[in-house]
Order: sequence, then structure tokens, then C-alpha cells
Amino acid sequence: MTDTATGFVPCPITLASQDLRHMVQLGRLLHDLRSNPAYLEAITPELPAIARHDPGHHSVMMGFDFHLTPQGPRLIEVNTNAGGGLLAYRAHTPSFQGQAFEATDDAPTRRHQLALLDAFQQEWSLFQRHNQQPPRPLQRIAIMDENPSAQFLYPEMLAFARFFQHWGIEAVVCDPSALHMTEEGVFYKGQAIDLLYMRHCDFYLETPALAGLKAAYASNTICLTPNPRLYGLLADKRRLVHLSDPQWLRELGLPTLHIERLLRTIPICRSLSSFSDRSALWSARKQWVFKPANAHGSRGVVLGKSMRQNRFNELDEATTLVQAVVPPSQVQCPHVATPMKLDIRLFAYARRMLGVTARVYTGQITNFKDPHSGYAAVKVL
Repeated sequence: MTDTATGFVPCPITLASQDLRHMVQLGRLLHDLRSNPAYLEAITPELPAIARHDPGHHSVMMGFDFHLTPQGPRLIEVNTNAGGGLLAYRAHTPSFQGQAFEATDDAPTRRHQLALLDAFQQEWSLFQRHNQQPPRPLQRIAIMDENPSAQFLYPEMLAFARFFQHWGIEAVVCDPSALHMTEEGVFYKGQAIDLLYMRHCDFYLETPALAGLKAAYASNTICLTPNPRLYGLLADKRRLVHLSDPQWLRELGLPTLHIERLLRTIPICRSLSSFSDRSALWSARKQWVFKPANAHGSRGVVLGKSMRQNRFNELDEATTLVQAVVPPSQVQCPHVATPMKLDIRLFAYARRMLGVTARVYTGQITNFKDPHSGYAAVKVL
């Protein structure tokens, strides 16, 4: 049974070192694409204006989600604000409560803590350098989400705040309404925020509640991480259409090895509008999964085998993606009578791996609403 206070399950998962190596290689390849001139030239026209703004830094917690197959891992999704990093640690060390980060038997090692802390400090340093600001230490962080106390990962956000406080950085978890945000910057109770750790899922800052943040970001008065640019370049699901298209990749001029790696790891993804014969697609629907291009957290995702005719007929051609089905692998957990499904999430900063975890679940899509679902420890063999 899932520990509802922590979100982890006692179901150890083994991962072949070769599979992990392939995941890391793909993550690094995708990171490098974001600065590839040919890739930028091809993708930038497709981005909204706010995503064309270059803030000069990365994303503190990239997430790459994979299904495991006999032929190796297959990328299902890219996330720029991937949650679960600290909960994933708890899956390995359940006694760690996230209350303190000193050198106790259950706390993350100093090396692991510094690797995570360095991601945030590097973001702050790159932001200052990009804006030609005199260097100064990172002093104040806001961890922002919509109604954070109602979120499944709220305990993790609180643990992040304690983590920063342990290392001498002021931190608060808050809703956008608690912040004063204008083009002059982001403020919490009158104090300027240096870095805003974005857990909110309005990736392009389109909602009225984030209008002030959008102005601050565009004016380079807040270090926003992750940010709209990186989401647009890598995590917007529409990028998978190009990244699984061999002709497009060849025209981009990528090395053959890189093209082969992308095509081997990323399932075919197409826009619904590219299918000229909808009746033929309906007949072959069991081979596909249908995803809204602008949704997150598996919202609106429907497996073709489960789709009804009326739902299929209502799909919007302009906003629906069609991805080849890659069934998740299964695992027999000791606390559950029937096999569970699982995917693997790789956490990374730039070209560095920060950690890896398994997400164990039941149901059609990855979620933690069903009993027994949650994060599980991964052992690399």
C-alpha cells in the first residue's frame, strides 16, 4: 500500500545499467539540441513569443520518462518541472522525513545534497552572468504552484523549502496570489525573490494569475526555473513529432549516430492533422495513444484500444497528437496480488544526472490516485 504521507511504495525495481546508460545519453543529446543552431532555427518559429525569450539558463529538475521494452527504453515524455526528486529519495530511504538535512543515517549524503543545491546555484549564476549583474549569493527562493497545499507533491515542496533553509537560503512555498509580481520583479511580503522554482503547470505563463510573472521574466528581473523557453524547446509534446521523424532529423544535419539514437528511443509521434484517412486511423487505433498537445500529467490521454467512436470523432486535429503505443512493463510488488505497471523517470540538470526513480501504478495511465501506486526505489544492475 502507498504511504500517503510520502508517496512511495515498498516495491524495489531493478534497472539494467545499459538501459540507464541509454537514458542518460538521450537526455544529454536532447539537452545539446537546445543550443544547436539548426534546431533553434527550425523550432523557434513554432514557439510562442514568451518562449523565444532566452533567459540564459536551464531547468533545475528536468525529467525524462521512459517505458522499458525488450528492445531498450522508450521515451514517453519530457518534463521541465518534474516533481518527485525528494520523494524518490524517500523510496530508497523511507526513514528520511525531510525534516532535517544534517549528516544523519537517513539524510541524503552531503555529496547528493550539494549536487542538487548546485543546480539551483548554477541557475542563479547563469542568470546573473546573462544579465551582466555583479555576482552575489543566492539568498531567497519561492517554490510556486497553484494552491500548493492541495497538490499531491506538497510534502516534497515543503521538504525542498527545508532543504534550502538548511543551506542558508530563505525559502517559501506559495500560491501565485501570495506574490507581488510585476516587470520590476517578484516579491514576497516586500522581500525580493531571487529565484522562482516553478512547479506551476502554466508553462507558457498564459493565465491571468501569472501575468505579472510573465512581465518579470520578459524583463529579466526574476530567475525563473524552469522557464517557457526550455519547455518550448524540449518539453512541449509537439517537439516529439519532429524528433521521431527521420527525414526532418536528416534535414537538420545531425550526425547519423544521433539520429539513430533518437529514432531508437523516441516512439513515432504525429499530429492528428497529418492523417488524411481518419477511418483508416480508427481501424488501426489500438496501435496508437492519443494525447492533447497542451495538456500535462496525463490529462486527456486516451489509449486507442479504450477509445470510443464518439470520442474519436470529437478529437481536435490541430491540438491532438498521435503516438505509437509502447506498453509499460510490469512488476509484481510484494504487497499487491496482481502485477503493477511502471515507468522510469530520470532526473537531470543540464548534462548531469541527478537521480532515477520508478513510478509504479495501476490503471490506463501513470497516476497516483489508485491504491498501491507511488514512487519505488531503483537498483541499477
